[in-house]
Amino acid sequence: MALTDDLLAAYRAALRAVDGAVAVDRALRCRPVPGEAIAILAVGKAAAAMSRGALGVLGERVSRGLVVCPRGYAGDLDAENIRVLESSHPVPDASSVVAGEAATAFMAALRPGEHLLVLISGGTSSLLELPVAGVSVEALSALNGQLLAEGYDIATMNGVRKALSRIKGGRLGRWLDGRPATLLAISDVPGNALHVIGSGPLHPDPEPGRLPPELARRVRDLAGGRPNPAPKPNDPCLAGVESHVVADNDTALTAAARQLREAGYRVDCPGPFLTGEVGDVAGHLAGVLTGPSAGDAVLVWGGEPTVQLPDRPGRGGRMHAL
Repeated sequence: MALTDDLLAAYRAALRAVDGAVAVDRALRCRPVPGEAIAILAVGKAAAAMSRGALGVLGERVSRGLVVCPRGYAGDLDAENIRVLESSHPVPDASSVVAGEAATAFMAALRPGEHLLVLISGGTSSLLELPVAGVSVEALSALNGQLLAEGYDIATMNGVRKALSRIKGGRLGRWLDGRPATLLAISDVPGNALHVIGSGPLHPDPEPGRLPPELARRVRDLAGGRPNPAPKPNDPCLAGVESHVVADNDTALTAAARQLREAGYRVDCPGPFLTGEVGDVAGHLAGVLTGPSAGDAVLVWGGEPTVQLPDRPGRGGRMHAL
């Protein structure tokens, strides 16, 4: 049981390292946010935890906040000046639009001297939405469900979401209108690209509109061919935004490896970030573990495979696929 206990300890160390409260606390102590009045907009599966971390450091400097998280994820977050909205994940629904309207109203109401702190984590794309004109939330939900089942990677998924949204791909910045903001992100994407994390609400695509032809056609059909221009990376509406990734896959891997080394194991993190169809990834890992080059080190990988669902899928995520 010693090995099992040590592996579980490493897993827990990885989770602690990317915990939203821990990551934001660490980031705000290293890079203090300016201003005496700070408004918090937090969206994602880690939104409540990230907000707790911010409240612990900023205290009474927090003037107000809006937290958008999946249903049941608010935990013990209970602050008088923080509004919590529970929304839909992994597929958007009407609650996602309610949250999108609340977020834009929250930003539009920023007062002079109030600094905006945006906290973004995985799940933001589904939780916060304002579809383009002519696209119903029902149609958007159906398309998201189809894309998830078809096994597209996160960058492609978010590219489609941006094309059909009034707040993704930097478009949320139009409500910011150049005012100062700090964005802290927990990354769940390869390369930590800020325009991909949460579909980049404050970060436009450097090369917008690049979708596979079939997906581009589906977007055009759904949106009726209407243009949906996005701000460019140097748009004045985003001039006040300063962004930092405060935790990512490497953060978790490093913590797990450190825990194992302290327990006396030789550890190797072969990398790179695991991507691709889950069956192919599983076959690759099995080949490494059973092949002639397998040694006595504990191997630690991280990443996010994709999965194409069969007609009658069971329960569980891509990491449970068989």
